[in-house]
Amino acid sequence: MNSFNVYKTYLALKLHFTTDTYDVFEKQGRVRASAKSFNNRKDLFSIEKISKKYSDAEIVDFLVSNFITGDRWGGVFDASAHETYLTWLGRQERLAYQFNEDLLYLCNHSTKWSDLLDCRKTSHPYIIRAFLGNHICIETLTILDVLSGKQITGLDLNDTIVWPALKRIVTKYAPFLRFDDQKFRSVFGQRFTDASNDSVRTSGTATARDYNTDAGSVLKSNSAYSRDPKILDKISSKPPSTFQTGQSVALSDYFI
Repeated sequence: MNSFNVYKTYLALKLHFTTDTYDVFEKQGRVRASAKSFNNRKDLFSIEKISKKYSDAEIVDFLVSNFITGDRWGGVFDASAHETYLTWLGRQERLAYQFNEDLLYLCNHSTKWSDLLDCRKTSHPYIIRAFLGNHICIETLTILDVLSGKQITGLDLNDTIVWPALKRIVTKYAPFLRFDDQKFRSVFGQRFTDASNDSVRTSGTATARDYNTDAGSVLKSNSAYSRDPKILDKISSKPPSTFQTGQSVALSDYFI
């Protein structure tokens, strides 16, 4: 990928992770950018350095791994950005193990899923406090949001500083995560007593703010994150060999 294409990928992902209106999947990565404006950028060296250091798939992963930390520049100007990327790769390699360990940590607080979402006595529910305290990773938080039908991002919190940015990251990160839905859903159901009824878990209706309702009645497939069927077909039709170690995948692989 040449430096100008890296620049366009960077712009698309920046818009995706830092705004509510732009969705890189719906827009198929399209952004307004000219070679002239690119050549006039003062940060041209940083973009060129990334284009030479990483492969096409690695560039997307590098940017995503840094954007999900809350860095609105995607690590382009961060000297520790490469370390952030390597740490992210490590989490992808042990994703199933990490997810299980994080759920064990959450279960130490309560084995009821609804308890983790209860924020009637605090400004943040326990599951958010666990993440902010670095006790669970962003992947676990995001996967749990997917499995619960957006019960986490559906929380109506009074926090107007931390929560809006975190909510956006979880929502925007979800489509990039690749995990075995059935396997992770099974672990989720086994860990929490109110998420174990298989007969209702697949057919319930999400009620994000109803903490008195068993989580088992609202768990469903990833339909909450469904997108244009044409895009989904292109993603699912990619052979396993398309993806490198971990979840590496070129942004264009989602669209072509």
